[in-house]
Amino acid sequence: MNEYNGYNRNNNSEFDNTNEFDVPDIHYGNNQNNYDMYGNQNPGYNGYYQKQNSNKGLIITISVLAGVIVIAVAALIFAVFGFMSNDSSTAAVVSTPQPAPTAAPAAAPAQEAVSNAAAAPAAPVENTTVSKYMYVANVKYSIYFRSAPAENDSNIICEIPLGTSVGFIENADSVFAKINYNGQIGYAKQIYLSDSKPYIYTGSSNTTVAYYVYVANVKNSIYLRSEPVENDSNILCEIPLGTSVGFIENADSVFAKINYNGQIGYAKRQYLSHSRPSTSSSSSTMTVVNVKHSIYLRSTPSEASDSNIITEIPLGATVTYLGTPNSTFYKISYGGTVGYSKQIYLAFN
Repeated sequence: MNEYNGYNRNNNSEFDNTNEFDVPDIHYGNNQNNYDMYGNQNPGYNGYYQKQNSNKGLIITISVLAGVIVIAVAALIFAVFGFMSNDSSTAAVVSTPQPAPTAAPAAAPAQEAVSNAAAAPAAPVENTTVSKYMYVANVKYSIYFRSAPAENDSNIICEIPLGTSVGFIENADSVFAKINYNGQIGYAKQIYLSDSKPYIYTGSSNTTVAYYVYVANVKNSIYLRSEPVENDSNILCEIPLGTSVGFIENADSVFAKINYNGQIGYAKRQYLSHSRPSTSSSSSTMTVVNVKHSIYLRSTPSEASDSNIITEIPLGATVTYLGTPNSTFYKISYGGTVGYSKQIYLAFN
């Protein structure tokens, strides 16, 4: 080794004394611990490599940290999207059954209804075939044509005049018949339908009595009617056998227009005769009928008040017929007492 002379043997320049080294004055021989006796003779050179190595370590550390951060971010993103995906799937699973409680019960009855509808027999076809034609009869003017076989004001369609022909389809029940009137199906009471066309009386203003005739050819009495039609709705009263009535005119081939005790009405011609019929004692007696216990014998042919009541006549009692003062009362004798009783409670024997 050469004597240290203040010069850097490697750089051939004067040693920069900024780096303080304790250099021995004279060195002899080799440094057994180091091959280069002056191992630190150029600290700048060695610092370069040390700095380079330090930078490499820093770069590696930063790279590792960056990789860890990237992985962590990727994991975080994956976790977030995975959670959102799972949350959506869960929401879908949760939300899908929500309508089930209402939808399922609604669907079941529908299927059942369809099944029942399929199993149910077909509705019967309504019969609208006319089997025969009949006439409106046994009524004064008209009858009601109804939409249903029931008697109330809400189902009245219209009125059908007396004598009108209608198509009979069938009996709806024991009261109403199903009919066709002018192409419309409806219902009318059976009692006002007849196979025979009724006589329709147009009426007459004549009330003059032409002569007098007698009730004859009958056992007890005949009906005085408000019109020349034979039905129960137009009966005014009964006229006893042998009674004289005023004949006005013939209403038709069956009925005569008469005056009975001042009341104008109609009676069958076959029961009127110019000759007074002979009456037996039996035809002059009557029996109390159509009452629960008894009827009143009155002093006048009126029931306007109770002041004219003489006595009561029990059911089944026999009385003597004396006359017909009006359309409501008979003049009779009961137990030797003369008085008046209502015609509807007396029947000729």
